[in-house]
Amino acid sequence: MFSTSNILDTLRLDSTGFFLKDLHAERTFETYQILGLKTDLNSILRIYDQVEEKLIKNFLKPQKVRLIFNEATLDYHVQTEKLDAMLNNPIRLQLTTMATQKAGIGAGNYKWEDRSYWTQLLSQKHDKIDDIISMNTNNEVTETSRFNIFIYSPDHDAVYTPNLESGCINGVYRRFIFQTQKIDLPSLGRKSVYEKTLTASDLKQATIFVANSVRGVIRATFI
Repeated sequence: MFSTSNILDTLRLDSTGFFLKDLHAERTFETYQILGLKTDLNSILRIYDQVEEKLIKNFLKPQKVRLIFNEATLDYHVQTEKLDAMLNNPIRLQLTTMATQKAGIGAGNYKWEDRSYWTQLLSQKHDKIDDIISMNTNNEVTETSRFNIFIYSPDHDAVYTPNLESGCINGVYRRFIFQTQKIDLPSLGRKSVYEKTLTASDLKQATIFVANSVRGVIRATFI
């Protein structure tokens, strides 16, 4: 399912620089380790610093920045675009009809330029749906094409998100959340967060949120 290709990283640039820059660099470094390229974290951090310094000189408004790293070298190129208008709130999610994502720790936990899997899944969604939820071959919820998934349980006053063994991406905002084991939910406040195997039935019974390092935490609904 997830074949390796060039490494993709998507960041938010504002007037202070890249949001969660160190965690982005850390994930890129780990991805190069998977590919077997010998490098070190400081070398990756220097690349992020250089790109940030160049972009911040001409900063006008928050931007979405894509850093695409060559899978065999430390060469890279940069794409920038205006941070588009706010997404629907709540974001409307649809469940895939194909439980084909590979479970387990590995390449699927990282972000690649090859997005053919998500292109196929997104072709299923209805016109009024914003994003699609992937399922692995064990019929477990993993993620959407852009976000990690989090559900709030009022019974436990806690938040749950799929574990990495599900095959979901180890998103930068997810990493940020697990540094403190807390997540700030819109209208609900700061809650403890835990990993858990999630199924489609769990989504139907829960308050859903999605999160990434460009958008932060956003309320979602399962349609």
